[in-house]
Amino acid sequence: NTPATKVFTKGNYLYGADQLDPNATPVLCEGPLDAIAITLNGDKNTTGLAQNKTIGIAPGGTALTQAQVAKLSKRFTKNPLLVLATDNDTAGQKAAARDYQLLVTAGADPRGLNLIDAKDPAEAAKANPTLLSAQLETSNLLSPSAIKLIEYQKNEYIKQNLSHGDSQGLDANQLAALQKKAIQLLAPLPQESRQFATQEIAHTLELDQDQQSLDAFNADVENSAKVWLPPKETSYDWRTLAAKYAGWHETDYYVNDRNKSEEQVRLQNEIDHAASSPDIAMPGD
Repeated sequence: NTPATKVFTKGNYLYGADQLDPNATPVLCEGPLDAIAITLNGDKNTTGLAQNKTIGIAPGGTALTQAQVAKLSKRFTKNPLLVLATDNDTAGQKAAARDYQLLVTAGADPRGLNLIDAKDPAEAAKANPTLLSAQLETSNLLSPSAIKLIEYQKNEYIKQNLSHGDSQGLDANQLAALQKKAIQLLAPLPQESRQFATQEIAHTLELDQDQQSLDAFNADVENSAKVWLPPKETSYDWRTLAAKYAGWHETDYYVNDRNKSEEQVRLQNEIDHAASSPDIAMPGD
């Protein structure tokens, strides 16, 4: 968790990216130790299934940045498959939501890894390596991450309602918000993944119980897909954002330490500390 230097900028470094080959599926984790566990577990090939080589990759002490995603973008033109394997907790789900937006903008088709009775990939590899191997070796069959993200948000709404004494499930505003979010998640996906995920999410939101609602949702997704364009501001680089919200220009970060004011040095230290935090606040959280 050292600050950036002229030699090394951790926001540009993606652990494991140099091990990827065209036939390997990248598995994006939150940290290098989880990435190592994924790679080692994939090498075991313990299930006897047709092997789909998987390589763990991870940022090194930052939230995922646009610079890190750029290291993967060329491969997405030929093979957009990527597995998201963030931790199985609230912070991990927030990370998955942030990472998803960056990845689909770069052309990826993110799939979700289900960590059964484990908090992170390293624990899953230790507790049940055979189950993890089975998922990794059939990663092309994993469900699109958009489904898991919507299911998570739905469950959060339900827990929120229960805490207020309401056990009736989703209210109309929550359902509308979930539909809107689902359309945003689904629109950038390749057609096959998009259509499959659309039907799964429609079932999750119980839209398939009414044909008119289902048809309207399907139409909204496909119409959005036709006109989808990458957002103008796609960078979740922690220096760019921290500098922006601190009120000074990103290039100030790179000013030689001897020429920095005390305030600039203080802000740089805060930014470097934020970069190492798993709970760094990002736009849309």
